[in-house]
Amino acid sequence: MDKPTPLGAKGQTIEENGIEYFVYNNVRIKVTEHFTDNGKQISELITELIQRKIKEKVR
Repeated sequence: MDKPTPLGAKGQTIEENGIEYFVYNNVRIKVTEHFTDNGKQISELITELIQRKIKEKVR
């Protein structure tokens, strides 16, 4: 069974050969997309997604 993540545990973001990775312990995840500082908040994006899906169901 998986152990819970310890409180206060933090990973780090590194860049190697022009590729960005998020590293936590021995796990490395390639970052392929991120949100810009001047973009929409996640709550706005989720709201828009829900509204689009509701409209699809109505038609």
